[in-house]
Amino acid sequence: MLNRALKQYELFGGSLGTLSDPQLVLNKLKTRLTGDNKKEMAGLKGSLVDPRLKINLLPDTLAASATARARNRPDLRQFEIVKSGNGAIRRFVLEDALAKMDYGTESRAGF
Repeated sequence: MLNRALKQYELFGGSLGTLSDPQLVLNKLKTRLTGDNKKEMAGLKGSLVDPRLKINLLPDTLAASATARARNRPDLRQFEIVKSGNGAIRRFVLEDALAKMDYGTESRAGF
């Protein structure tokens, strides 16, 4: 689902630039369209992911284990599942307190 949201985000003019921090990538997917864009891109008025979504990183102490983990691949603009490495995502969770946060709006140039 996240990779599909990333593709939609870019397809409809969103830009991740050089973001590598996975939480910042998720926060970009939580932005909403500006007023003008809402009219142009029907069906994409809200964010592309649940605003409660956040990541829990895998502790470095478990990096050597074969525990499955997700990793953000900015070069491929997607998340992937791997079984080794530091700085990986242990799990995605929903935190109710994040539902009240405003992640802002963006103007995107669709195709």
